[in-house]
Amino acid sequence: MLWKTADVAGIDGAVNGIAAGITAIGDGVRHTQSGKHAQLRVWVVVGALVVMAIIFFWPSGGKPVLGMLR
Repeated sequence: MLWKTADVAGIDGAVNGIAAGITAIGDGVRHTQSGKHAQLRVWVVVGALVVMAIIFFWPSGGKPVLGMLR
């Protein structure tokens, strides 16, 4: 009895619930993909430039950003 309660309801339920949640997220995000590789490369470069600009130009009050710059 404990096996059915703990294993089937608890462990299997948690694993199946997580899998169902991940599948739902994947189904929702799938529509954001266009399949256009050139456009993807442009957005990757733009995103990298934005991240670099934030790291190097964010006003930090004279403190090193991310502890790497001195």
